[in-house]
Amino acid sequence: MYKNIVTIKMFFFGALYCFVASVSASTENIAYLAYASDFWQVWVMDSSGKKQRQLSNVKYDISRVSWFPDQKHLLINGTQGQLAKVSIETGKTVPVNIPLKGTTDAVISPNGKQIAFSVSTAEGIDTNNIWIVNINGKNLRKITKMGYLQHEPVWSVSGDDIYFLSGDGKQSHNIFKVNVKTTNVDQLTVGKLYHFDLAINSNDELAFSSNRLGNYELFRFTNDKVAKRLTSHPALDGRPSWSPDMQGLIFESTRLGSPNLWYIDLNSHQLKQLTFYKRGARSPVWFQPSTGETK
Repeated sequence: MYKNIVTIKMFFFGALYCFVASVSASTENIAYLAYASDFWQVWVMDSSGKKQRQLSNVKYDISRVSWFPDQKHLLINGTQGQLAKVSIETGKTVPVNIPLKGTTDAVISPNGKQIAFSVSTAEGIDTNNIWIVNINGKNLRKITKMGYLQHEPVWSVSGDDIYFLSGDGKQSHNIFKVNVKTTNVDQLTVGKLYHFDLAINSNDELAFSSNRLGNYELFRFTNDKVAKRLTSHPALDGRPSWSPDMQGLIFESTRLGSPNLWYIDLNSHQLKQLTFYKRGARSPVWFQPSTGETK
């Protein structure tokens, strides 16, 4: 009987340990970039800004990061086109090889099977288009065929569409949407100066930064195509990312000097600073659980 009690206790505490470990791992649900080891590296933290830790240690600057649907890995894109998959638990970095070089703005699809990215194949930075490719490097497809600059792709929750920015050199970058299957393109904004930093929530509502009112602020673009301003400050506010409950945004702001990460509650409009790096932190990406089980 004593052995049975010991066995039950061991099983209970073992199960409890696994549960706690699982919860602990899942609480680090925000990835972002901060300077370390002479390069911009990926860091992670929890929703309150705690448990901040450096994840990657690569010998190049990282410019874009996105979550795999398992919340155990990140896709990173280096400034020179490098692509890699990074383990949240160990920081192990495995290169991802695709047929095209010079990729920018690369992001993983909601099902973790495809990568969307921007690249120029005409040896000019103003001739970029949006491409997609399987994570194994197969089925490379160019899904926009537009002049000038197409960049910053963002997957819809369903994975059926990709939102992106397009600029023609005439003092504007507008928001477009392309259907992955048909490659049909819809233009969502027209002549509203610059738009950057698209982020999408599970209701397909967009957040972005824009200088349409003379200064870069955050806006929310609802399904009825009305842009509502969310911040008002002389500093630059940009690179928003939705909280999973869609009640707030984490974003990058220079309102106290160096760029650091802040949270805004969309109901109370209260702000909270989450990072305090001297050299700055930027490009936050909040894990979205609802994106993990799409096709």
